[in-house]
Amino acid sequence: MKLKKKNRNPSAPPLPTDHTTLLKLLRESKRPLSADDLLPVLGLHRRKRGVVDEMLHELEVQGKAIRLGRAYALADRVRQVTGKVQLQRSGAAFLIPDTPGQKDVFLGQDIGGAWHGDRVSVVITRELSARGNARNAEGRVVNILERGRSILPVRAMRPVGEGEWMTRPTDPRLDFMLLARKVDPALGVQKGDIVLAAPGEQVDSALWEGTILSRLGPESLAQVQEALTKANHGVPTSFPKETEAEAARLPQVPAEADFKGRE
Repeated sequence: MKLKKKNRNPSAPPLPTDHTTLLKLLRESKRPLSADDLLPVLGLHRRKRGVVDEMLHELEVQGKAIRLGRAYALADRVRQVTGKVQLQRSGAAFLIPDTPGQKDVFLGQDIGGAWHGDRVSVVITRELSARGNARNAEGRVVNILERGRSILPVRAMRPVGEGEWMTRPTDPRLDFMLLARKVDPALGVQKGDIVLAAPGEQVDSALWEGTILSRLGPESLAQVQEALTKANHGVPTSFPKETEAEAARLPQVPAEADFKGRE
C-alpha cells in the first residue's frame, strides 16, 4: 500500500483519529509506520505528532502493535521468539531460544532492561540470510517474561543519604547501579561489603532501585566468597522441609547394602 497524503486546508481542524484508524493503516501498509509517516495520511499538523506517538504507544501496551525502532507494525505480523538472554562480557547479548536446535538471535547491546538469564520475548527485526551464511538473525526484546534472578548479590559502594546506599551487582554482566533505600541500620552495612538485594523499579538505563535483604560481609572472607559464588550461579541454598527431612534420615556412612550392585 502506498500512503497518500490528504490535501487539506492548514487552517481546518484536524481529522479525527483513533486506535481503529491507526490499526487499519498499519494493516494496509506493507512496512512499519512511524508517527511521521502517519501524520500526512491523517491530515494532521506536525504539532500533533505527540498525540499520534502516544496512541501508537497505547497500542503497543495493549499488545496490538510492536515498535521497531521509531516505527510500528501489527503484532500478529511480526515473528516473535521466546528464550533466555545470554549476555557477553563485551556487552553484546544473544537470545537462546526455548526451541531446541533453533539458532541464537543477536540482540546487540540494547536489551530493554533485560538481564543475563532472563526469559524474554523477542521480535525478529532481521531474518537469517537467504544464502544460509553464519550470520545470526537479529531481534529486539519486547517483553520480559520471567526474571532469571529475584535476588542479586551486590557490593556496597558508598552511602548517599540517610539509610541509602549505592551498590553495584557483583556479576560483571549486570552493568548498572542499584540504589538501596531504607537500609536497616542493624545490618551494619560497611563500604565494600557484599549484601543480598531484591531489585525494584528501574529508574533509568543504568540505575535501579532495590532493597537490601541481608549482609554477607567483606568479600575477603571465605564464607562470603562461597555465598557469592552460589548466588551468582543460581545454586540453591534453601530446600523444602520434606527434602531436608529426607536428607537428615540418611546415614553418615553408607552401609554395605548401599554398595550392592554398584561399581
